[in-house]
Amino acid sequence: MRWPFADWGIDLVLNGHDHTYERLTADGIAYAVVGHGGASLYSFGTPLPESLVRYNAQHGAVRLTATDAALRLEMYSADGVRRDVADLHHAAAARHDHGVDLVGLEMFT
Repeated sequence: MRWPFADWGIDLVLNGHDHTYERLTADGIAYAVVGHGGASLYSFGTPLPESLVRYNAQHGAVRLTATDAALRLEMYSADGVRRDVADLHHAAAARHDHGVDLVGLEMFT
């Protein structure tokens, strides 16, 4: 089952169950698996066609920087090296019932 993220106006989905880092895009939505923070790292199976970046050589963390115009995702390994960066730019504003302006994002790497 896939959640209806597009229907909800979701632009980025963060997960952390698998002990790896992986960034994907599917149906115009960015996904990041950020599970490489401390427990034993997993190996990867066959990559999905939507997979853009995969990393499991070291533990690490993701830093998100948000502005009014964009969201930047940066993944750093434990040795301080930036291993991935993705800029998500606002494409079109949409107002939802809860009164918060949410925007669609386009991914640029």
